[in-house]
Amino acid sequence: MVNETIDPKTGEMTDSVFTKGDRPEVIDIAFHAARAAAPKAQLVYNDYMSWGPGNAVHRAGVLKLLERLKANNVPIDALGVQAHIGPGASASTTTLDGDNETEWRKFLDAVTAMGLDLVITEFDYGDQTLPADVALRDAAVAGAARHYFDVMLSYRQLRYVMAWGLVDKYSLAARAPAARRRPAQAAPAL
Repeated sequence: MVNETIDPKTGEMTDSVFTKGDRPEVIDIAFHAARAAAPKAQLVYNDYMSWGPGNAVHRAGVLKLLERLKANNVPIDALGVQAHIGPGASASTTTLDGDNETEWRKFLDAVTAMGLDLVITEFDYGDQTLPADVALRDAAVAGAARHYFDVMLSYRQLRYVMAWGLVDKYSLAARAPAARRRPAQAAPAL
């Protein structure tokens, strides 16, 4: 897995010791080496772009990277979507509605048109800014998660979903004020 190489503000590769001198082929080398070492492994580019209005540049950069990889016959099988959703997940995450859903679907359509699968690599819901009432929070989480999964599961290319933050100590919830924290529990019924 190659992880988070696109700068969300510029849509270009982030600078690192591996990419100095405008060398995007370092990613190509990583995928080729992974295929050689593990021929049956699913090779994934993973990133945290979302459907939020402030994420268009990030999504465009990810598409540009994926298109370049495919054009250069780099072995890649899937896009990993980090699904940190909800109002407490990040400042750039919004609810999935109207125009946002349309733009998100266009992005997913472009990815799957390249023959790539989709995987959700880090699903969680940041509920820290929701009302303290547990029933209200659970209803909001269940509704938003259901909508998100209705969209994502409408793509037959979605292969699997992995959860993020199952242990509060390491989750986004750990950053919430104490009054908003509660132990990890099974997700509310969708």
